[in-house]
Amino acid sequence: MLPVKLGAVPVLLESQRGERFQVDILRRDRSARARRGLAETREYSLFLLNRGQGDTPTQEDHGLAVLWLAALLRPRERSLATVALLTQRERTQRFPRGKFNALVANAAPEQTRFEASSSESTWAFAEPATPERLEGPGPEALPAT
Repeated sequence: MLPVKLGAVPVLLESQRGERFQVDILRRDRSARARRGLAETREYSLFLLNRGQGDTPTQEDHGLAVLWLAALLRPRERSLATVALLTQRERTQRFPRGKFNALVANAAPEQTRFEASSSESTWAFAEPATPERLEGPGPEALPAT
């Protein structure tokens, strides 16, 4: 798990096949027109970052991992420290060109784009975000939930 970045907590996971992928934990949006994550808890909505804009089929093991992560969060969320998270809608409004990927392929840690390849790839984690490296205001500038 990395620090809050652009209003979400990015969690980097790895499948049994060695594929690394990112799940963003955002504040749950209870409005009727809100985009829903793959899994939700009482307070959080979990989104899988696969650059599909909701149109790309989710790999089964990635989807199961998101459900598993939500199941781990549910009994603990009351005891977790309050973190200033945004909803998905607030995040895209505040950071319309936000580079949310903490996972990068064959790139220096400063690069935030996600590049997938059909051939074998060497994946690397980005260095944890720090307030100086965030694109936008630091977590302290986000509204408290």
